[in-house]
Amino acid sequence: MKMPSGLYHIMESTIMKIFIKPLLVLMALTVALSMISCSDNERENNTYNLYFEDEQEWGKNKINEAYSAIKGRDSEALKAMFSKNVLEKATDIDESIADLFEMIGDEATDIEITSSVSTSKSSHYGKINVHLNYAFSVYTDSVKLCIVIEECVFDNENSDNIGLSIMKITDETDRDWGYWVAIEDDDPLGIIINTVKDLEEIPA
Repeated sequence: MKMPSGLYHIMESTIMKIFIKPLLVLMALTVALSMISCSDNERENNTYNLYFEDEQEWGKNKINEAYSAIKGRDSEALKAMFSKNVLEKATDIDESIADLFEMIGDEATDIEITSSVSTSKSSHYGKINVHLNYAFSVYTDSVKLCIVIEECVFDNENSDNIGLSIMKITDETDRDWGYWVAIEDDDPLGIIINTVKDLEEIPA
């Protein structure tokens, strides 16, 4: 039995509406979302590259800036390196800087960069963050301190986060091997000082 042409066209139209058109719409949305994702990644990379061309040079300059502040016992210069948010939240930062200067005792005589700069980039729903980590040692005639720094160098939603987040200081004076304590996710913002007693609890 031959199907009437009119009924055939009605069924064809119904199938198009129920199955084919939604499928085409879904495919179009998939392509569009893929293009948006690629565009976001490209924009993130371009933003980062335009803002930040050489993280190793940047880290070296920041280390020298911190060393100059420590050597000159310039607490205001050291504080100015931290982000606005850290200065608001880390209420003991002045006391920590005073403790750092007391630990050094003598005038700083030398500096050694002990790690290359590592970069951490994250992007979530348009929010872009770029953080750097780097380490160096400060020497005097009687003291050796290892200093590890985490710094936010880019935040497209909150510029108050830009600046040092954490400065972690380890006293290595009485140890016969090099060691620096890495920054952990649960570390508080500001300056963290590991005393000789703290280091005794760290396995060699």
